[in-house]
Amino acid sequence: MKLEENPEGGAIVEVSDRYEFSYLRSAKDFVTRKWYKFPVETRKDWKEMKKRYDSEQAPGGLRGVVELGFHGPFWQLREWLGFEGLCMMMDALEFVSEMVDFWTEFVYRTLEPILERVELDCVTISEDMTCKNHSMISPDMVRKFLFPAYRRWVRRSRRAGAP
Repeated sequence: MKLEENPEGGAIVEVSDRYEFSYLRSAKDFVTRKWYKFPVETRKDWKEMKKRYDSEQAPGGLRGVVELGFHGPFWQLREWLGFEGLCMMMDALEFVSEMVDFWTEFVYRTLEPILERVELDCVTISEDMTCKNHSMISPDMVRKFLFPAYRRWVRRSRRAGAP
């Protein structure tokens, strides 16, 4: 086993010596891993994390894009905090709401220039929030934290012609 830092997000993860870290994001099957540290543990970490996201950096001159996909709020907060960190953070609902609002706005602002230039056939929002048979969060939490983002993104995508 080896420890590696995720260059995209800053998490520290242990993976088998048989795999390169990139295999976690483009795996052909499930790779067992153990997460040790996530990049957001404090408000200071959050402030630094936000600097990595700039919606003005959307690629120009896109042609032929048919599908666009991105993480939903639960998935993205798990990337920043880790699953356990996110669960513990649910005691600080104002902080969680701040991160969800940030992600919602970031995705919306990133979508804007793309949707102005490209007619998409499909938009996918990925969420990894279930384990076997049950959701990791309650239906009330889904309605409170996730649905507002989904509604905003879907309305904008449909206005641009995405079915």
